[in-house]
Amino acid sequence: MDHEKTKILIVDDEQDTVTLLKDVLEEQGYRVITALDGREVLPLIKDEKPSLLVLDLRMPGLDGERILERMCQEESIQGMKVFILTGFNDFDVTKERIQRKYHHLVAKYFEKPVDLNYLCDVITNHLNV
Repeated sequence: MDHEKTKILIVDDEQDTVTLLKDVLEEQGYRVITALDGREVLPLIKDEKPSLLVLDLRMPGLDGERILERMCQEESIQGMKVFILTGFNDFDVTKERIQRKYHHLVAKYFEKPVDLNYLCDVITNHLNV
């Protein structure tokens, strides 16, 4: 399947996670943009206009929750959907808190370690809807 015009932004401070996910998604034909630092996210969204953001919550500097908060304040990017990919020990509590605050932004939640083939299938199904 060829998704070359579809851009996905992956934001995670773990280089291995970013590299693996990028490789798998590029094999599927997606254009993948990456960031290891949360401070890069909003400028990348504005410049690149990705179709989907895959976002880690726990990162040094600007964490995922603050990124979501800032996305809510930016009218130009409010319609973007986000997949949360996180390794929080209290995943269910974190998911509930994020869902309560950012239900209009967050489409899916994935707990690390995630099955990359499953994640790619969900991304493809989500973007083809």
